[in-house]
Amino acid sequence: MEWTWRNAESFGGDKNNITISGHSAGGHITAMMMQTDWPSYGDGLPKDLVKGGCSISGVSDLDPVRLSFQNEELQFSPEEAAEFSTLFMDPKHPGPLLAVAGGIEGPEFIRQTTELADAWSAKGMDVKGWIMEGKHHFTTINQYLDPESELSRAVRALTGK
Repeated sequence: MEWTWRNAESFGGDKNNITISGHSAGGHITAMMMQTDWPSYGDGLPKDLVKGGCSISGVSDLDPVRLSFQNEELQFSPEEAAEFSTLFMDPKHPGPLLAVAGGIEGPEFIRQTTELADAWSAKGMDVKGWIMEGKHHFTTINQYLDPESELSRAVRALTGK
């Protein structure tokens, strides 16, 4: 992110309008970027280096991952799962964040999306939670990829475009 901010003009970007999006584990990364204290990572970095984000079916509570077969590889302790769960973090950014999940996804994705939106809204971030009717884990990302979809328009609105 620092490299992107420092070099945006070299590839036609706007360092003052960086927005990010991610799906599933990428939704977790998006939330992590939205709670990062950017000035502590480099001289001159602005607090709001990331102007807005969209977490699609993001994983914000890692304890269910710790309790799943995936933990054989990840080896999360209960303490690590809590430490890296964005649901329990304090956002360092005012937002906006669009937190999206499909209405026919597994209930855990809906819970985590809804609880992240509620928790971070309560902590002062501008968050819009959106459960997309009739969509599941893969059709939500298809909506993101369709430039004419409501989701794509909402993400572009985060950038002011």
